[in-house]
Parts: sequence; C-alpha cells; structure tokens
Amino acid sequence: MNSIEDPVEDEIDDNAPIPGTVFNKRQARMLKYLVIIMGLMLIGGFALMIGIIAYRASQPATKSGPIAPAGVMVPNTVSASTTGIQNLTTAPPIATRAIKGLIPKGATYLDSTINGNRLVLTLQTKNKGLKLLLIDLDHWRIIGDAILAPKE
Repeated sequence: MNSIEDPVEDEIDDNAPIPGTVFNKRQARMLKYLVIIMGLMLIGGFALMIGIIAYRASQPATKSGPIAPAGVMVPNTVSASTTGIQNLTTAPPIATRAIKGLIPKGATYLDSTINGNRLVLTLQTKNKGLKLLLIDLDHWRIIGDAILAPKE
C-alpha cells in the first residue's frame, strides 16, 4: 500500500552511499549525466573541427601578389633618416622580371612602403624635389606619381 512516507524513503535511499564508493545514488546519477553531456560535446567539437577543415580545403586559394620580383633587393626596415638601403633581403627566385623605366634617371631612392598589392617609392630627384611613385605589384607598372616640391 502506498503511503505518504514512500517518497521520503526514496529520498533517503538516494542519499545513501553506494557500497564501495564515496558517491550516493543521486551523485552517481548526476555524474552519469555529466559524462554523457561531455562526451556529446567532444563529439560535436570534433565534428565541427572536421567540417571547418573540409570547408577551408574546398575553397580556392586566395591570390596574393608578389611582394617583389625575383632578385630585387627590398629594404627590411626603413626610417626617414635612412640615406641608403639597409638590412636588405632578397625575394626568392621564382621568376625573373626586368623592371626598366620605373625609376627616373638621376633619382635617388629614399624610402618604400607596401600596402597590399601597391608599392610607393619615395625618390629624391635632382631639380624637382621628392617624387612619389605608386606601383601596382600585380603588373609592375606605375599607376600614379606625385612631385613634392617647396613653394617658389
């Protein structure tokens, strides 16, 4: 016969220690649920990681333009007080390119800056002052220039 005391006896049974362990029935049940949840989280995490790797592997490679043609010396660090090219590194020889006519005759190299596929060369010309050349690195051609000269 069911009485009001039956649920109380079940609670007492849940708090009773399991023989041979330090856990009671309630703690063992919670531990079982936590282990199942953590296992599902691990499986889901691995599935997500494999999915991301498969997605990235199936995407086409992004095109990155060359930083410098093979064999051209590029300054590693340049400051405003640099009078020559210092700390030079050479681009790996992938293909040779002849770059002629980019720097005017009589001009002295002062500085360079690379932003994406654009190169800005700062040159000192003999009569005109500073000259800035904007070069497209994909095609190695001048796409803009500016002369910085003092007011007369």
